[in-house]
Amino acid sequence: MEISIDGNSIANEAEFHKILKQELELPHYYGENLDALWDCLTGWVDLPLKVIWLNYKIDQKKLGDFSVRIESFFNDVCININEFEIEYR
Repeated sequence: MEISIDGNSIANEAEFHKILKQELELPHYYGENLDALWDCLTGWVDLPLKVIWLNYKIDQKKLGDFSVRIESFFNDVCININEFEIEYR
């Protein structure tokens, strides 16, 4: 599976989770936080999965510290889930 998310569409942390919930077809009970996203990526989402994050530089500015946490989170996911890949454009 391959999904794209567009930095132009993400205004804040809540919007980030809303978009991922929709794109990955996460369950209605998805907690919309990074711990819940980890749980879904390790047990709900079909793998392999590639996430393409368009306009990531825009999000780095808009999301500030949260963008640092997201990048660290996705780095951990790549290390722990062999069939996960993220590409920042």
